[in-house]
Amino acid sequence: ILTFYLLSWLMVIAVGLLYSEFSEVRSIGLIGVGVSFFGLFLYKMNAKHIDSLQPTDGFLIVVLTWLMIAFVSALPIYIIFPDIAWIDAFLESVSGITTTGVEVLGGLEKWPYCMLWYRQQLEFVGGVGIIVMSMSLLTFHEGALLSIYHGEFGKDVRDLRMTPRIRGTARYVCMIYGGLWLACAIGHLCFGVPLFYALTESMATVSTGGFSLSSLYGMYESMANQLVAIVFMVLGAIGLHTHYIIFFEKKVGVLFKQTEVRWMLIGGFILTVLYWFLWVDVPFVTVLFDVAAFITTTGFETTIHTSSALIALSFILLGLLGACAGSTAGGIKIVRFAVLIQEVKLYLLRMLYPSSIAHVALDGQVLTESYVNSVRGYIGLFLLTYIVSILVLVVSGLALSDSFYWISSTITNVGATVGELNVGVLTLFQKAFLSLVMLIGRVEITAFLVVCLPKYWR
Repeated sequence: ILTFYLLSWLMVIAVGLLYSEFSEVRSIGLIGVGVSFFGLFLYKMNAKHIDSLQPTDGFLIVVLTWLMIAFVSALPIYIIFPDIAWIDAFLESVSGITTTGVEVLGGLEKWPYCMLWYRQQLEFVGGVGIIVMSMSLLTFHEGALLSIYHGEFGKDVRDLRMTPRIRGTARYVCMIYGGLWLACAIGHLCFGVPLFYALTESMATVSTGGFSLSSLYGMYESMANQLVAIVFMVLGAIGLHTHYIIFFEKKVGVLFKQTEVRWMLIGGFILTVLYWFLWVDVPFVTVLFDVAAFITTTGFETTIHTSSALIALSFILLGLLGACAGSTAGGIKIVRFAVLIQEVKLYLLRMLYPSSIAHVALDGQVLTESYVNSVRGYIGLFLLTYIVSILVLVVSGLALSDSFYWISSTITNVGATVGELNVGVLTLFQKAFLSLVMLIGRVEITAFLVVCLPKYWR
């Protein structure tokens, strides 16, 4: 897994050579070679056990993979910037690889170009699904992987696999998101953004990541570039399976037939119109940009979301809601809320007509009771984790308001918040805990918590 992940570092090395940043290239190259040999050694030592993997092993594989990639990703930051503490480098790498996009280190104007590229690339690699790609390349036991991701995609709603084998699915992942990245970059180029910033900003946009280089080049001062970002934030927040149907099966109409896509597009537009007319005296496109940034959990920020308490609260709820299942976005996901709302309606209907028989359905497909139960359980688990995480930060000494802002920003992987996120006030424990919260939010909570159960290890 490490070896295949490190292939993405070749792009970072190429950028460093292009800008004559030889010291950074040497450091990245040495780290990459060392970690690659270590990864190959681990693989050779455990290759004989691959065929004996059980479906439940997928939980531990996913957790260890994310932790390992986050650890390795922090090494270049820590070594190239010697003044940075390890925990800050780790928090920055986790923020990138989970597509949270909380800026920890700052001072980007002093960063080498190759490290700016590396920072943006972390989001892109994490956003398009490093687990799906690396696992399929290594042809691990598919049941072990699918047992995790059916929790989000919903096996009863749509299958994760677009081809009979996950390796073929990974190929489509690279084609779809690679194409969106290049298309977004071309859009920014057409409106005057330099090539380097167009490519790097597009990684954050398509991956709904939030790390932005707009402080170095003010691309979002132009409404044309805001429109480009809006389009590709929304495309990044639409599920992978939907993209496959649109681009490879040529069925564009499916975009408006899926409940979660309709909710996101129509709901986001209605909110934008309401904010624009009732509270915010700014251009419509700018309002739409901010709404899209939160509902897709990208986290690009303007100042609109702090213009009133009501708007601030609604933006927090947008981040919690999230976008479409199977996308690069975070949050609980719209599909789960759609199922929950239907279940509430059926509950009220049974109160009136106890003998009535009705089932929860989505997009014309009746959902099994087990899937509906899993949705109910996941939402409850998410909210419980959300509350407990806030309590942990409060008990550790962080102010209640700061704890609320940090957890709202990290567990949803939205990155942005309606309050100020001051990294300087965080203790070592709080930084480590927030890193864990980001990872929990990225891996859909279930995997991390399941491996903590004593029964899992029996």
